[in-house]
Amino acid sequence: MSTFPGPAPASGTVTLLFTDIEASTRLLHAVGDAYRDILALHHRLLRQAIAAHSGWEVDTAGDGFFVSFQTARKAVEAAAAAQRAFHHQTWPEGAKVRVRMGIHTGEPTRTESSYVGMDVHLAARVCGAAHGGQVLVSGTTRRLLGQDLPVDVDLQDLGSHRLKDIAEPEQLFQLLIQGLPQDFPPIRAEAGRIHNLPVPDQPLIGREKEVEAIGTVLREPGTRIVTLTGPGGTGKTRLALAVGLDVGPSFEDGVCFAPLASIGDPALVIETVAKQLGVPENPGRPAMDVIREGLDNRRVLLVLDNFEHVAEAAPQVGELVRYCPRLAVLVTSRVVLRLAREREFPVPPLPLPGNGMRPGPRDGTGSNGTTNGRTGGVPDIDQLLSHASIALFVDRARSVRPDFALSEENAAAVSEICRRVDGLPLALELAAARIKLLTPSELLRRMDRRLDFLTGGSRDAPERHR
Repeated sequence: MSTFPGPAPASGTVTLLFTDIEASTRLLHAVGDAYRDILALHHRLLRQAIAAHSGWEVDTAGDGFFVSFQTARKAVEAAAAAQRAFHHQTWPEGAKVRVRMGIHTGEPTRTESSYVGMDVHLAARVCGAAHGGQVLVSGTTRRLLGQDLPVDVDLQDLGSHRLKDIAEPEQLFQLLIQGLPQDFPPIRAEAGRIHNLPVPDQPLIGREKEVEAIGTVLREPGTRIVTLTGPGGTGKTRLALAVGLDVGPSFEDGVCFAPLASIGDPALVIETVAKQLGVPENPGRPAMDVIREGLDNRRVLLVLDNFEHVAEAAPQVGELVRYCPRLAVLVTSRVVLRLAREREFPVPPLPLPGNGMRPGPRDGTGSNGTTNGRTGGVPDIDQLLSHASIALFVDRARSVRPDFALSEENAAAVSEICRRVDGLPLALELAAARIKLLTPSELLRRMDRRLDFLTGGSRDAPERHR
């Protein structure tokens, strides 16, 4: 335990600084007995910076320091001052001494002469993720700093990373100190698991076989690109989301969803992907290089939605899978990308009921007195509901009219509605939304009169779905 004279340790919210000389054992072997002088000089320079910024030396072990500050700004100022002193110092034997530092703010439990708790462990892990000469700052400290940064320093977002023995990924930032080196290798931590798939607000109906088949293909180690193709309204996006949720556990580094419908310029696709992946911006470097470095050998599923809008960017997708060996890409598009190693999976409309049931003067009975090919005017409701198109229509109708049910009276009209829209899921959902005010037979008659009747959907639905 250190006997460094300084202010009493703060309680409540404190900012913790951990420091450590990089490769100190190798340095000891290189300089021999001079290491004692190097260590003494290191301690003196660091303690000067701590004292100048009202820090309290909690503990010292070998070349490592544990320090607390009452404010995040003081901790950052002390770290910057110490790094400047280390950088400009002429060390014995011409040694190169590089010190890594980590800063985190929390509310650790105060003991008589120290602190304990998870915040202490997190601060130590932040330090352990840094390289010599680098200062890393936790997301909590960054938020507390806000715009209150000292002169000549800035913060660079390094993204979310998983630190050893810490349950949740931590957002990390690098302290950029003017006049000192700012380019370091990737930090010494595993990047956090990616998961930004939107959560659908309604169940997927009638696509169980497709989810299983596509999932089986994506789980194969050699699969790189799977493209779900089909005209608008077949439910490609919804199917891709279901597949992403299904195969997610097989991709240990996560699933990333990148919507492209609003992107008009193919040149912006890679920047959009980088943003969705959480890869930090690095001015002056191409986004493709930053993504390749961030993904490296990580097992990630990238979902590119509505790629037909930016089809000219297809070669960039091919480049991604070439340089990221464990990346798999799931694409939704009206057209194939025409890339090597691409596997197409056409998405068909939902299965329709047979033509035996036609609506007659009333909702329930055809002009020949048969329903669904059966005599006696009694439709087989269970059999009709086994058709995914009808099951989807009924489910969505119930979301706007809870008492709606498929019955002998409306079965023929519902079946005909499904046939009129060719079993397209989007059209079925738009039609079902009208059941709030119309019976199936009334809806069918209006569809006869107006081809554009099925427009307008949920206000929060994508524009292409309204």
